[in-house]
Amino acid sequence: MNNAFDFNLIQYVNDMGFENATLSGKRILITGAGRGIGRAIAETCAELGAEVIAVDLSADDLASLGR
Repeated sequence: MNNAFDFNLIQYVNDMGFENATLSGKRILITGAGRGIGRAIAETCAELGAEVIAVDLSADDLASLGR
């Protein structure tokens, strides 16, 4: 993940006893996904297999999120 946080959400989920957690088959809408916490959540949900629908007021921040 390329975000400003030194926090690995996937590792945290695994440490909480949810090894092999998946969001496969889920569709998630995330507002404020261009940066900060919203971006970190969007990236993590995508890594876990979700179809992420990301929105943000800044088109430039959102464009750098990737696909």
